[in-house]
Formats: sequence, C-alpha cells, structure tokens
Amino acid sequence: LPLSLSVQSRFERGTTEIWTRRALDGFQALITSERRTYPDLSLRWNWRPVRLRKVVSNVSFTGGYLVREQSTEVPNETGGLADRSRTLSRDQPFTSSITWTFLGNLTTNAQYRLEKREDARPGSLTESDTKRMTFDVARNIRLPKKWNTRTGQLRTRLSYQSEESIASVGGASDAVLPPGTTAPSISVLTNNGRQAFNLNADTDLSELLTFSLTGSHILTFDRNYNRRLTNTVVSVVLQLRFFAGELR
Repeated sequence: LPLSLSVQSRFERGTTEIWTRRALDGFQALITSERRTYPDLSLRWNWRPVRLRKVVSNVSFTGGYLVREQSTEVPNETGGLADRSRTLSRDQPFTSSITWTFLGNLTTNAQYRLEKREDARPGSLTESDTKRMTFDVARNIRLPKKWNTRTGQLRTRLSYQSEESIASVGGASDAVLPPGTTAPSISVLTNNGRQAFNLNADTDLSELLTFSLTGSHILTFDRNYNRRLTNTVVSVVLQLRFFAGELR
C-alpha cells in the first residue's frame, strides 16, 4: 500500500464434535464446540526518511486487533442442555520503534497490549482486563581509547515494564433466577500487577573477558489484599572464558 503500509487480515472458523457415553446409564451425548477468529487485522508501517536521515533513520509501527469467540454446549438425558459456556476475547497489540540519528543512533521501543476476556457460564459472567506496557531505550556509548577495550563501545539498555490485571465475576444478564431472588453483585477476584525498571550495560574488554553491569527495581502489588513487595538487585559480573584445547 502507499506510504509503505502493509495490512493483513485472517479469518478462522472451526467446529469440534465429541461423543461421550456414561458408564452407569449408557447415555450418549454429542458435545459440540464452535470457535471463530474474526476480525484478525494487523497493520505494519516502516519508514526510512531521506531528507530527515540526520535526525531519524528509521520509524516502524505495528498494530493489530484480534477477536476470538468459542462456545460449547453439553446436552442432558431429556434433550435439553446440561451446560453451556461461551468465551470471548479481544486482543489489541501495538508496537513502535524509532532510531534517532542525532542522538548517536539512540533506539527507542514501545509496546502496549490490551486484552479483554469474557467467560459466560450458567448464572455467572467473569470479565478480565489485562494491560501490558513496555518502554526501553538502547544506545552504544563510545569508551575512551586509553581503556583499550576490544570493541571500544559500551552497550546500554534501560527499560520499563508494567502489567496490571483485573478480574471480576457477577451474575449473567441472561441467567434464569428463582422467583424472589436477585442477581449477585459483582465481586473482584483479582486486582494485581507488576512494575519493573531494568538497566543493562556490557562491553568486551578482550576476546575472552566481558564486563557487565545489571540493575533492576521490581514492584509487585495486590490491591485486593493491600500488599506491596519491592525488590532491588544490582550485580557486577566479570566473565572470563578460556579454552583448554583438545582433550586426549
């Protein structure tokens, strides 16, 4: 497509039939399950500017929208339904990357993903939302020549990761309730998440010697139980590789 755009679409539909027989009464039932994937769209864009190559050398973007639906029906002895379930999920991933020339080929990457899921069972409906986000910055830093390293560059990467998940359950809108009863209120099953900051830096001092510095700060939380856990780790590693030759 124009502007270096690329669009891809996919459709999928399938049916599964399972025959089952109970050992006590000999009743045979046909369990049917249908699944469908539509729409499944993905958009890609990659741009290498010519006039702005001194500022930006590469820009890319990828986005998508995916819907999956699956339903299952289990009959009973009288010709009715013993169980019926339906699962509907929506997935929206987005990814972008930019390489900045004037900042020494600094590369920035960002990812965002939103997932929604609905599980319908007789009398209940479970809904869950999950959000994931990642952002990282990478750049090679030139080291002084007097350090006499092999590559003369320090590979660095700084990243941030975040994930939150919420799940709740309540009465289904189409549930048949006994007279004089009301649908149950919505209850939160899970409400937790995780945040992390990571720093990595490494360089080759020689053909057999590698230096690396790693630091991370991770926060895990659970809002249902009002709990928070923080973990900070810093490590400095000097790796030496050697070869003993052929064993005899």
